[in-house]
Amino acid sequence: MNQLLQSRYNNLGTDEIFQLRHKLTDSPRALLLLDLLEKRRDKKINISDAVDFIYKGEKESFETLRNRFFKLRKQTLEYFEDSEATKTAGGFSLLPLEESLYKSRQLISENHFQLAKTELKQLVSECRRLNILELLPEALSQLVYCNMAMNVLKENEKLFDELTHASLLLNDLRHAQTSARKIYHCVLTKQYTRIPALLRQLRRLAIMRSVFPRFKILYHFTVAVHTVGIPGFSTRAHARHLGALKKLMIKYPGMPAGYYEPNGAALMQFYLLNAEGTHLFMKGDVATSYKYFRESWDIMERTPNLRVRRSDSYFGNRIAIEIAIGRYREALKTAEDLIEFHKEQRQEEKRLKGFAEMAVIYSYAYPLMKCPNPEFLISQLKSFVSVLRKNESTMLGEGLSTLAIFYFMNGEWKAAKKIMEQSITQEVFNKMNLSIYNKLLIMSPSSGADKMSGIKAEIEKLLHKSVSSDLVFSYRRALNMLAILNENRTSIARKIPMKISKVA
Repeated sequence: MNQLLQSRYNNLGTDEIFQLRHKLTDSPRALLLLDLLEKRRDKKINISDAVDFIYKGEKESFETLRNRFFKLRKQTLEYFEDSEATKTAGGFSLLPLEESLYKSRQLISENHFQLAKTELKQLVSECRRLNILELLPEALSQLVYCNMAMNVLKENEKLFDELTHASLLLNDLRHAQTSARKIYHCVLTKQYTRIPALLRQLRRLAIMRSVFPRFKILYHFTVAVHTVGIPGFSTRAHARHLGALKKLMIKYPGMPAGYYEPNGAALMQFYLLNAEGTHLFMKGDVATSYKYFRESWDIMERTPNLRVRRSDSYFGNRIAIEIAIGRYREALKTAEDLIEFHKEQRQEEKRLKGFAEMAVIYSYAYPLMKCPNPEFLISQLKSFVSVLRKNESTMLGEGLSTLAIFYFMNGEWKAAKKIMEQSITQEVFNKMNLSIYNKLLIMSPSSGADKMSGIKAEIEKLLHKSVSSDLVFSYRRALNMLAILNENRTSIARKIPMKISKVA
């Protein structure tokens, strides 16, 4: 609720803030709340901050003051909503060309057909220039209606052909948008084998509608943003599509990719920075990739009402980068933020995923950092796997693989092996090109020196051939895990009892 309050305030112009303060002249507490919102435009406001600032010096209990703040916050939000409702049609914010179409409708409703016709002609021209195909059929239809009202029927003969063509264009754009959405869905659900066929559909539409660059932009955008780092797509191909997308954006500034929507330019920049950062991460340039991700996160934080907000992917990407550059404590803090983020949504599966991320962090941080309470994390991982299985989640394999690694690194060899005997767990490592883990995680200190030496040589060979950062870090972790195994084997051979390090 506090974020919504800040977002609404940040969207107000100077004049609107002045008018709002004038309306609230008789409410000194509300004015103090506005002062706080102005002071903390770029920072989060928590309830304690607000209560301390607005009710400083009050003798009532914190609970009482907090309830008073909740009422004040609700009233202020209602003022903001009243202000927003007077700004645009029906209380909804309109994009520039949507506003032009709305004004034309207003003129037609008031029988100002010639004025509406002039506005609509300019709108049609701009829609064609920027490939805003969503509005083009409606604008042409309104133009036809104006000619009918003014009895200028001859002009409509050409317009009917244009309207038919615009409707077919919009239909093709909807098909392209649906294919792009399906590709993103396949990435999220790890149905990678379905992606090539969907990409061919997108490419076919881009070629067929080559006169309209937006189809090309959407095609290259989809490949560059959604397929980077997934199995079957090379970094070279990704770089090629990313380069083509940049050239198109320079050539056609202001043209949207997927949708004509609010903050379109900021969204495009956000996705491009993420794609560039991921590409560099896969190539091994982790430090530079972190800078790109940092810029994308800044865009997300400073842009009011940006469609992309904090999500699982945001926390996941951030943790992956922080692990890669060795900022393990920062990664743990991000995992804690993820847990808090999902506590508010009361989604048990997602909340427990934060603990799974912690286990992953500790597994990469070893031997520099050890888990202080592995028993607690194991209990949370078990709960996570149980919830995934109950919900028939597509993430069950990932949860099991994380638990297997965590068991292994804490000396629970039999438990790790039992999990690895399941095909669903083996498939996770196969899809990630880490099938060596299927061999490693069934081993124990009694596996024998020759077997350990053989798998070590195999891991080192794979590490030497690896280019992408995710594989490099995973193979290094595998070597650390093998070292734990070897230490325990040596201790057993010497008949010296050794307490297994509690690491994750």
